[in-house]
Amino acid sequence: MNGNRFYLSSSPHFTLGNSTQKIMLTVIVALLPECIWGIVMFGLKALISILVSVLSCVVFELLFQLCTKQKIVISNLSAVVTGIMLSLVCSPLVPWWLLVLGSAVSIIVAKGLFGGIGSNVFNPALTGRAFLFISFPALMGSKWLTPSFIPDFTSSGKFINKTVEIANGAVDAFTSATALSLISKPDFNFDLQTFFEYFLGFKSGCTGEISILLILISFVFLLVTKTIDWRAPLASVYYENVMGPCRYIVKNEGICEIDLKRKRTYEIEQDKLVDFFDSDVVANDELLTKYLAKSKKAVLGEIIATIQKEQNDIIRKSPKTNLIVQGVAGSGKTTVAMHRISYILYNYEDDFRPEDFYIIGSNRILLNYITSVLPDLDVYGVSQMTMEQLFVRLLYEDWDSAQYHIVPLDQSNLQFIMKGSYAWFHDLERFCEEYECSVIPRQDVSIEKNGKVLLEKEVISDSIRNYPAMSMQSKINMLNEM
Repeated sequence: MNGNRFYLSSSPHFTLGNSTQKIMLTVIVALLPECIWGIVMFGLKALISILVSVLSCVVFELLFQLCTKQKIVISNLSAVVTGIMLSLVCSPLVPWWLLVLGSAVSIIVAKGLFGGIGSNVFNPALTGRAFLFISFPALMGSKWLTPSFIPDFTSSGKFINKTVEIANGAVDAFTSATALSLISKPDFNFDLQTFFEYFLGFKSGCTGEISILLILISFVFLLVTKTIDWRAPLASVYYENVMGPCRYIVKNEGICEIDLKRKRTYEIEQDKLVDFFDSDVVANDELLTKYLAKSKKAVLGEIIATIQKEQNDIIRKSPKTNLIVQGVAGSGKTTVAMHRISYILYNYEDDFRPEDFYIIGSNRILLNYITSVLPDLDVYGVSQMTMEQLFVRLLYEDWDSAQYHIVPLDQSNLQFIMKGSYAWFHDLERFCEEYECSVIPRQDVSIEKNGKVLLEKEVISDSIRNYPAMSMQSKINMLNEM
């Protein structure tokens, strides 16, 4: 507002230093290694396909904006990124007119008709490629160019000249098993030569997809420059909402409204789908029971899989309020606290730094576990200390005798001294033994209908006697497996 005048504008009303042009320029820089390597391996044909695709995307975006009387924004370089990506996911031998057609579908159909950059549902370049692959499968999948040279990584160190066009008329089509299909075969011999050809990019394929190493470098570059982020704001919908209309917040973008149709949790072991669960809660009782019945050596991924809505509410609570979380051992307090630190550092990065947090643990083993898990949550530099270290610091380093004093122990007050005595310890020990005897029967376990003995009482007694340090629940689990 300026005086009596109001200015109406669409969100975002507050912007960061980044602009669309800067972000797209960073993406272009990230894609340059793949472009250069594709040109080195496939020569002039790769360069021509990249130039044709980029030029077509820019022209189609300009024409679309002129025809629809929109603001000309080709300077934001988003069309250039689409053109580069489209050429990189196609063979260098794809006809130029096919790239032009794919560019038209990418810019006009997948991007322009949905409202332009930021409003498109699908990736424009991949949409264009999918259209071409479905419409022209013979042209998209049968013409490949082998690299101009392949170094010999075995012993001789010579360069192998393998410039061959498969589409030269001698061969109608070429097909083979993918790399993963080959590796999965028991008789596959993955030698050093094959490894370097696939990892470094000395093989046939799409212009920008042959080098795994360069793709990884580009990915790391985008992470380091914070152009992309591993966190997915959309995932909060799974934890925070029930079925039906709901919303989630995207950092620096605002509120997005969606209609949640289904919540499904998949259980996967050894790369195979074991089971799945549809439920309106985060983790239903059947799935939760499976995880809680597992070994207590649960990894972070298993704990995340069973985070409940109440725990998620604690993680996302405002950092400007005091918070005390109480729960039994193994209930996930530590994991929730670590997720909360990660959440605060990500969403309040201008107000908090890792050095603003202090983790105080009961022992060094717990702190070592926290140290190993925090990097998985992209949290580094958080200070830690044990309770003993904290007390030493309070008593000797930060002790202010004018403000604090030690209250002497009153030996006459049984309430103060009871829990510190050996008698109380032995009473507690006897109580635990009696409780264990009442829970775990010291008699034969048999089938009620036919009286068949499943587990003899001597076996039960010996098992309990041989493992005195094992917890009661661990003993129950051990007996159940017999």
